Amino acid sequence: MVSLECLGDVKNADFKFLDGVTDQHTVKLSPTIDPPFTGAHWQVMDNLDGTYSLASAGNKWGYRYLDGRTQDGFVQLIGDTLPPYTGTRWQID
Repeated sequence: MVSLECLGDVKNADFKFLDGVTDQHTVKLSPTIDPPFTGAHWQVMDNLDGTYSLASAGNKWGYRYLDGRTQDGFVQLIGDTLPPYTGTRWQID
């Protein structure tokens, strides 16, 4: 499990960690990785092709996989990593 902390130039303690809100299919920035922000823990899965998929470990039932839509800049949580959801594959540098 990992947590993802935003390192933006403007520091605001209320908006730091990527948090998957699994029951709402959304992501947001939360102040901490401690409860109740259980979606701020992420499982990293190796796709064995140089890419990774990220699944939120939030304790509420719902969608878990981080999906970035490059056509419109939208980020969401979805239910699986199968096509047409190509935005579930991430490169980690």
